[in-house]
Amino acid sequence: MSFSEPGSPDSVPADEEARFRAALADAKAQFGPEHFRVAICLNHLARFLAGTPRWAEAEPLYRRALAMDEAYFGPQHCNVAIRLRHLAQFLRAKDRHAEAGPLLRRVAEIFEHHHGPSHSRVVAALHELTECARACHQLPAVKPLMRDQLRELFQLTAKLGHPPPQLVPALRVYAAQCQKNQLPQGDMWRRLLELMLEAGLTRTKCAQILDRAFESQ
Repeated sequence: MSFSEPGSPDSVPADEEARFRAALADAKAQFGPEHFRVAICLNHLARFLAGTPRWAEAEPLYRRALAMDEAYFGPQHCNVAIRLRHLAQFLRAKDRHAEAGPLLRRVAEIFEHHHGPSHSRVVAALHELTECARACHQLPAVKPLMRDQLRELFQLTAKLGHPPPQLVPALRVYAAQCQKNQLPQGDMWRRLLELMLEAGLTRTKCAQILDRAFESQ
């Protein structure tokens, strides 16, 4: 798993480390050691170190940034979800999937609390959680979250008259779960159809949605 992304701290050369440490020191001096801006600088430095890779140095900084944001914003804030996701990605990169899973579940739950289960951030978090659960052979534990999300997305589809962009990725994640758990395909279609009909979708619309989601698979 790569930590590099455009404009991220881990995409710069190793000799930039001094800049990240200077920015951290400046934030502490200007705002105090427990301010959320200090947590941002800690997270930037952690991502830089992880990309070096100096993982033993990076992990305490990820955890410190997370603890600071939890204390500053409260445990259900979206900033906390972002810190949790960064730490989970770091752990997954080290094949520590069992530790990353609970963090990703919290990410999904926090974003769902703020944005609702159909939001793209929830879809992305559940996709990562599914991949993590697959590595740990724990896919059944993810299913309740996915069913709630799909129910919300089907209801939104009925309201809008067309599927939101999050629906197809969510359906594919759910199908991957079912396949990994060796659920017969007929049972999966039946469960999906029940959810769709409960949401007020016609059988024709249900067929169109499923065809679109799985036409290339």
